[in-house]
Amino acid sequence: MLIYDITKEFAQVFGDFVSGFVLGQIGREGYHSLGEISYIGKEPYATGFLQYYDGNLITDGTARITFLCVPEEERGESNAWSLLKEMEKRLKARGIKKAQIRLGGSDIIKLQDYMIHMGFAEKKLDAPVFRTELGMFFGKKLLDCPSSEAVKSLKEVPVREVRRLLHSLPPKELKSVGIKEDISGSDYDGRLSFMYREGEREGLFLTSVVPEGGVLVRLCGITGLASARTVLAMMGEAGRLLTKICAKNTPLYIPLTNDNTKETIERVIPDIKLEPVWMGEISYG
Repeated sequence: MLIYDITKEFAQVFGDFVSGFVLGQIGREGYHSLGEISYIGKEPYATGFLQYYDGNLITDGTARITFLCVPEEERGESNAWSLLKEMEKRLKARGIKKAQIRLGGSDIIKLQDYMIHMGFAEKKLDAPVFRTELGMFFGKKLLDCPSSEAVKSLKEVPVREVRRLLHSLPPKELKSVGIKEDISGSDYDGRLSFMYREGEREGLFLTSVVPEGGVLVRLCGITGLASARTVLAMMGEAGRLLTKICAKNTPLYIPLTNDNTKETIERVIPDIKLEPVWMGEISYG
């Protein structure tokens, strides 16, 4: 059994157990794909696949495992262990000293215990993160919200205005947003992020892409009366764009930036299902 760098031309070998989205990241900047292959005669037979990311969507000096899977009939043969050790060797050679994995829903049941066994410890997050599907979050109620002149795309808003609103938050809430105090335009996708400003009512809806597939949305800085109206207006604008460019089952990650975030979302979307997300992290000496 050998471990190879997987390039586009060999992606189809892993098609039985690796999603099309993951295979589509092969060769993209920041993504590294490792595959285990055995041979039956001259025919290659896939026995494991790991993909990790170390690009600019995450903290410098850290890698994120975006996919790890071994076919059921191959489990118990140290295949996943071999892939993780190969990743570790490569990360150390590049001076990267941490690796993370983010699990939600059924992935927690499938992989959490194994990752802990491999040395990954739970990473305490500044705010608990939940996962749902984009189509569930942006349903008809949100998509039918009328547009408002109070909502501006962050493409049109100077970064200093975003900083001003964020820095007006209580320190605990600002920390839970999970963005550096010197936030820059690269910390969110300006096309899909919005500011609401009308009189004393203000709010931010920040959207960024996550390397394992999906988007992270942060609802924060909601001030003034009629906060639900502020939230609906920003969510409606974001939803109309996201549902055009993303599939309905795209994972959507939501940090609960303050005590009211979950309550506000469940009030706006009563039937939403929010799955807890577990983050594991390992440090390499």
